[in-house]
This record gives sequence, C-alpha cells and structure tokens, in this order.
Amino acid sequence: MATYERLLARRSPAPFVLGATPGIADICIAGQVVGAHFLKWDMAPYPTVARLADRCFAQPAFATSHPFEQPGYKAESGR
Repeated sequence: MATYERLLARRSPAPFVLGATPGIADICIAGQVVGAHFLKWDMAPYPTVARLADRCFAQPAFATSHPFEQPGYKAESGR
C-alpha cells in the first residue's frame, strides 16, 4: 500500500489512476484494498489509496463485483 500511495502522489490529479475513467490499474489497486479490508488492515496511513478505492467502489461495476457483496458472503461469514 505504501508503494501505491507514493506512486499515486506523483501522478496528475485525476479521479482514477490514469485519468477520468477507471482502468486496469484501478481494478488492481481496488482488489488489494478489498484484501486489506478483509484482513481488517488500517488504511489510515494510505489516504490516497483509500480515496481511490472509494471512487472505484462508487461505480456500479465495481460495487456489484465486490467480494463482500456476492451471494452467500454474509451467510457464510456471519456478517
């Protein structure tokens, strides 16, 4: 996450990694953030990464594909 945070700080301001629309880099980072959430990892030291993931998961395609939103997740995990 620290590497993502450093690299994102170097880029031109944009809603997503490479511009106005999400791409493969956003998908990859969002996947890493899902893993961090699953492990209950504190994302406070990585605010840029966390904001990027929030923007991604605000998109319908990301939101509906989030592992925590899949059928059976809540029933299996007891959440």
